[in-house]
Amino acid sequence: MRCSWWRPDATSNVSPREQWLAKRRTLITAGDIPAILGVHPFQTPAGIALDKRGRADSEDKAIMSWGRHFEAGIGTAFAEATVREVFDQEPFTIAIHPEIEWLGATLDKTMILNSERMPLECKLLLGRPDAWPDGEDAPLSFQFQLQGQMAVTQSSGG
Repeated sequence: MRCSWWRPDATSNVSPREQWLAKRRTLITAGDIPAILGVHPFQTPAGIALDKRGRADSEDKAIMSWGRHFEAGIGTAFAEATVREVFDQEPFTIAIHPEIEWLGATLDKTMILNSERMPLECKLLLGRPDAWPDGEDAPLSFQFQLQGQMAVTQSSGG
């Protein structure tokens, strides 16, 4: 992965999560891209603009919390199903594009495919089975988020 990494200051009196949220406000992140393009099921371009100005609610939503709790299991299941190496990421770490300093991504995990380390986005569709029917392509919001992660990390896939 050809990107730089931002990490919270361990000596700060500010929590790592609060530092991470503050840094995210200075960037367009892979998670923002689907909302900016109007394909995110829960966020809007206006909501992203409010967040970047510090005027949006930064409280953790239940579905986001559940998703993070299940990331380990999703990553393990993916590794078993695909026989790929899967790696955890440091919490609250942001990958920054090597040339576009305002473009970042918080990766759920990474994996090895064809000798290349690339992003692995873990999704939990809790209570939303119709969000990604079996046999269909991933929803555009997921695809655009992963494309943003691939751009940031200069990866050929994910």
